[in-house]
Amino acid sequence: KASIAAAGVEVPIVVDEAGDILDGHHRMRAYYELKAAGVDVPPPAKDIRRGLSESEKRNLARTLNAVRRQMTKEQRNKLIVAMREDGMSYPQIAKAVGVDPSTAYRTFANAKVEQPATITGRDGKERPATMPRRPQPAPVRYADVDDDGWGDPGLGVPVVEVDQGDEDEQEGAGAFATYACGLPALDLPHAPASTRFVSAEPAAKPHVAHNSGNNEWYTPAEYIEAARVVMGWIDLDPASSELANTVVKAIAYYTAADNGLDHKWWGNIWLNPPYAGDLVGKFADKLIYSVEGRHIDQAIVLVNNATETVWFQTLMGVADAVCFLRSRISYWSPEGVKRQPLQGQAVIYAGPHPDRFAGEFDAFGYILKPWS
Repeated sequence: KASIAAAGVEVPIVVDEAGDILDGHHRMRAYYELKAAGVDVPPPAKDIRRGLSESEKRNLARTLNAVRRQMTKEQRNKLIVAMREDGMSYPQIAKAVGVDPSTAYRTFANAKVEQPATITGRDGKERPATMPRRPQPAPVRYADVDDDGWGDPGLGVPVVEVDQGDEDEQEGAGAFATYACGLPALDLPHAPASTRFVSAEPAAKPHVAHNSGNNEWYTPAEYIEAARVVMGWIDLDPASSELANTVVKAIAYYTAADNGLDHKWWGNIWLNPPYAGDLVGKFADKLIYSVEGRHIDQAIVLVNNATETVWFQTLMGVADAVCFLRSRISYWSPEGVKRQPLQGQAVIYAGPHPDRFAGEFDAFGYILKPWS
């Protein structure tokens, strides 16, 4: 009050279009008390905020209050939870409270309260707070197999037997191949007569499984920007580097030294996983775990279109849309050399906006969505 008496109300009073105070109750009370005591104080300036919902008004007041306060950890955590319950995104909370987005996520998760139905992004649009997941069908089991098959019931996959000398049939057989990854076998009404079910034996490693060495394959900016339009922003790139993030511009990222597999993933994910050794499979597993556990809001993943691999098939199991690129990507490198892999690529989307994904990535390739 003494500072207001000496210099007036320096911070404007924030009000809505109806004149209701959103922030500045104490300053306004001090002003009226000084006026009643005969102190000549100029009226405070007003900052009018229009078109806000009730939850947005509450979160604005909390944000402005947080900027001026020195809070204890307990006060900070309560504020984070209240902001999230009123539909604020983790990046917005982090900016308002002055913490890392992952801290905001962990604080809310540890509070064990219900997620809000929707959140309001930085663009002002409401989005589902979590992704509804499609129920996954149980694996189909086949007890009866032809005489030269395995004896006990187990998972079966359709295999097309062809005469090695019949090139036409060999070419047609490719349309009916499927994979031994625990998924239900497809109904193949037009399959060649020689189609039969056999046991799922380990297959030879596909070409992509032999990748090794340099993992620094940086994604061109046009794909990153398309992903940013779809998701609104990128919270986390769990397989990145300082240089790569100059293009990705994720709020947070993990480097090879950090090992993103050892940390929680959260928010909107961009992932171009490393391919050396078995890392791509491990990153795919981590993403699937994060999607199914609803630890993340949405994800866009750039991978080789290794459709014959288990990791690709299981990624497809959580996909809400996928883009098979028309041509191989020319990745960039720190040395300025363009790198083009031997295999084509696919971009997989898991999240609540498959139509938005289709609209952005249609320029790059062919879009597929789940049948049901």
